[in-house]
Amino acid sequence: MKILVVEDDRVSSRILEAVLTRGGLDCVCCDSAAAALEVLEGGESVGLIITDMMMPDMDGLELLTRVRGHPGLRDIPAILCTALHDRTHVLAAAKLGIADYIIKPIRAEDVLTRVERIMMSAAPVLDPESAVRSRLQVNVGAYRAMLRELAEEIPQKLMAFEERMAAGDPAGALLVLSALHSAALNTGGSRLARLLGQLDGEVEADAGSPAEQLQALAPAIRREAQALAQAAAEGSGLTQSPAADDGTEALSA
Repeated sequence: MKILVVEDDRVSSRILEAVLTRGGLDCVCCDSAAAALEVLEGGESVGLIITDMMMPDMDGLELLTRVRGHPGLRDIPAILCTALHDRTHVLAAAKLGIADYIIKPIRAEDVLTRVERIMMSAAPVLDPESAVRSRLQVNVGAYRAMLRELAEEIPQKLMAFEERMAAGDPAGALLVLSALHSAALNTGGSRLARLLGQLDGEVEADAGSPAEQLQALAPAIRREAQALAQAAAEGSGLTQSPAADDGTEALSA
């Protein structure tokens, strides 16, 4: 998963990007809160947000207020990057569930320590291989073949989901997600399975039409599905983690 850096100052943004990249992490940078919301709502596979506090038009607290109010985004952890020590801002950030703070001036070791702690505390995308193989009673080769098939199937399911939504067919979209839920559950993709398993209840219980509710949850569905596809590809040997080529150990989401 990627880290979303939201920083209106180009120099500070490049510094954070360089620190994260050297730490073996993939990141995407936005120079405004509005641009960050476009990335998030577009379904980019973001596992952590690092946002500056003071920005024009929409500051970091307002951005995180919008994120926490969005059903498909509200669970993404966030770090607030600030030079402020004001108690009012700290309390406001705490109410929004900020995972941590980076106090300027930026220190590379400090940034990576905080990011690693948050990302390592997140639920794994895939269950442990030994546990899944034991449950299914399959060998390593069979398990990795399943993961390869899952990695290839997820983009197709996401495309079918988008097509059903664009056609105004929420019932068809739910059928596609039901099939994806089964595949994730059986192969150990528990994080995506938990999200999709709650979908029927949310669509039935919440206000608004099924189409509106699915559209609101779509960013979370895309994000978790893409994360599972990447984890499945890496677990099957199809691809390597971003840091594998330079010998740096990747931090896993």
